[in-house]
Amino acid sequence: MTKSNRRTDQLEKYKFKPVGEKPMGKKPIGIRVPEEQYEKFMAIPKDIRSKLLRDFIAETVEKFDTQNQAFNC
Repeated sequence: MTKSNRRTDQLEKYKFKPVGEKPMGKKPIGIRVPEEQYEKFMAIPKDIRSKLLRDFIAETVEKFDTQNQAFNC
């Protein structure tokens, strides 16, 4: 049984909840985009934004993988 810690106990309700069945990567991906694109993208609800990015990355990786292309950009 873990020992109670009054400094961190209140954080329990904010505990990370994984999305989907597969574990997430160890580090987040971050990119900079033009301000106009950023403003429009951030206007999309957060849960939808995350799903859009994950879906785009999954489709792109799959496309490169199935075509046996190298990731030499």
